[in-house]
Amino acid sequence: MHTLIKTGYRYVLLFLALALISLISCEQKSAESATIRGVYGNPKPFWEKELSLRDLGVNAIFVHSGSIDHDILNKARSEGLMVFAEFATLNGKNYVEMHPEAWAINEKGEKV
Repeated sequence: MHTLIKTGYRYVLLFLALALISLISCEQKSAESATIRGVYGNPKPFWEKELSLRDLGVNAIFVHSGSIDHDILNKARSEGLMVFAEFATLNGKNYVEMHPEAWAINEKGEKV
């Protein structure tokens, strides 16, 4: 009987340990959301005035792909900014006339 109690005690401890591990591993973790506060356009005018975009509450820049160079990337990295490249699309001559489904529309469904 004494051996049976010892064996049962071990199984209870094992069960409790496994239950605790499963609770810890199944714990819901809150999803972190990223807030992007950016400027659209070349940030060099800010930097020429020795302004830090980070100090202005900006954490990202949206720059036309043709304007991105090593200076912009290096300065953005030094301020911890995210860099997003903007690529013009659907800008071919008469494209939207030939493809009316590509027209930009407002919240009322009207062409803009």
